[in-house]
Amino acid sequence: MRELFVETCTAAGEDGAASEYDYSILIEELPGGLENYGVKITEHGTGKGTTVPGVTVDFSRINELIALLTRNVVTPTGLPDVLADWL
Repeated sequence: MRELFVETCTAAGEDGAASEYDYSILIEELPGGLENYGVKITEHGTGKGTTVPGVTVDFSRINELIALLTRNVVTPTGLPDVLADWL
């Protein structure tokens, strides 16, 4: 599986401290030259994150999702809920 870094975003927490998150697209090669895409969000400093492989085989859809995640600075904890609503 490959990982395509997309962007780093910063958000202020409830305590006012800034947190940075890295957003990446995961690419899994399937038989027949197809690709399956997922997402990964990792918090700077702690290295904690959430990985969700196999979200879609449509590259335009994964780009829409990653744009939504970065625009709203979705955290690793919030990713499963956002993904459930998005699907």
